[in-house]
Amino acid sequence: MKFKTTENKEKKRVFIYYSVPSVVKSSRRTKMKKSLIILFALLVMAMPAVASSVDEILKQGDLYFQQAKYAKAMDAYLSALAKNPENPALRIRLEKAAVAKNADEFLSLMTREVQKKGDIRISAKALVKKMMKGEKITLIDVRTPEEQALTRVTGALRIQMTDIMKNLDRIPTDGTVVIICHSSPRAIIVTTALRILGYNNVYALKGGIMAIANLNAKKVPDGLKPVTEGR
Repeated sequence: MKFKTTENKEKKRVFIYYSVPSVVKSSRRTKMKKSLIILFALLVMAMPAVASSVDEILKQGDLYFQQAKYAKAMDAYLSALAKNPENPALRIRLEKAAVAKNADEFLSLMTREVQKKGDIRISAKALVKKMMKGEKITLIDVRTPEEQALTRVTGALRIQMTDIMKNLDRIPTDGTVVIICHSSPRAIIVTTALRILGYNNVYALKGGIMAIANLNAKKVPDGLKPVTEGR
């Protein structure tokens, strides 16, 4: 490029020496702004994607639960919980699936056990035989304190049904544990709960304390004899 005058040359030189660096800086700023805009756009796009993925995982987990595939439902809920750990609804779903899984396994186990060995109950006569043989037996009376105050089983631990979960450390995992109530419904509930927790040595006394009372008193071991308080 040819310049007509020195003055023009001076002006052009000024433009070249001082304006070119500012153009470069301006270009850098523009690129940075574009990068920030792109980054922000990606973050905004990612947020609904994460929410959507959690919703999809939950739907899949709920579907597994409805199909009784409880282990898969638990995996799905755990995955969703990892993405959103502060959501209490996810924890409730996970706990519900865990309980359903354990109950399902327990009921399946009981079906097989019933076919092979019988149910989770033990008769008073069978219990007496075990005690007479010297087998290790732990008796647990799960009736209320009011009931126990009227009639007690001399050799039984006293843990009412509502306190069982607070006293798991008192329940042996060896030998045979027999749960006793008045007539057996509560004993079956407690036995079922303990079996779910892995206490496979626990049985419910069929007929409860009433069944013991109906036995020949002379054949009942001392530790099993019901005693009326005040006598």
